[in-house]
Amino acid sequence: MRAPLVNGYVYVALGDYYIRVVRRSGCYSCVCCDRYPVKYYRLSVDVMFSEIAETAGKYATSIVLTGMG
Repeated sequence: MRAPLVNGYVYVALGDYYIRVVRRSGCYSCVCCDRYPVKYYRLSVDVMFSEIAETAGKYATSIVLTGMG
């Protein structure tokens, strides 16, 4: 599943999937992926933030919402 990234939207991964960020033809998209687990977890933010940093660099903004108060 691939979706173009649009300002003002929130993207949430499906259960047991990663969100990857790719750039094609100057446009950013998010892709759901079920690769191998990282540090025993498949829902690792390490993968998402690494890919965002690599793909968008200084143009990236990310927010983590944990729901922990």
